[in-house]
Amino acid sequence: MHRSRTRGLYYERHFNHRESCKAASLQLSRIDDTMAQLVADGMHWKHTDFVKNAAQLVIQCRRVLAWSYARAFYIADKNAKTLFEFRQSELEQYTEKLVRRKRRAGTRTRTCTCTGAAP
Repeated sequence: MHRSRTRGLYYERHFNHRESCKAASLQLSRIDDTMAQLVADGMHWKHTDFVKNAAQLVIQCRRVLAWSYARAFYIADKNAKTLFEFRQSELEQYTEKLVRRKRRAGTRTRTCTCTGAAP
């Protein structure tokens, strides 16, 4: 019974990361628009590559995370499984942090620069 609950949980996590990977792939196809907006907002075009690189890295992380659940299911040694799940958790945290930073860069708003004296 316990193993079947674990299987269901791992399958759900695998499925969620695969779906997130698909969504990230769709965002990657529209990333050029985001990069163009950053240039329009005053960023030098050479410095906009980080947005595309971040999107590609998110896709890679999601793929690794999705398949890590299949791997974790078959780890029998308790200590090895604990370490594996710890590293898996770290990767999830770093991936979510990267997603938030990428999103923040993609929704960056134009800043107003005031050149006149204050009233």
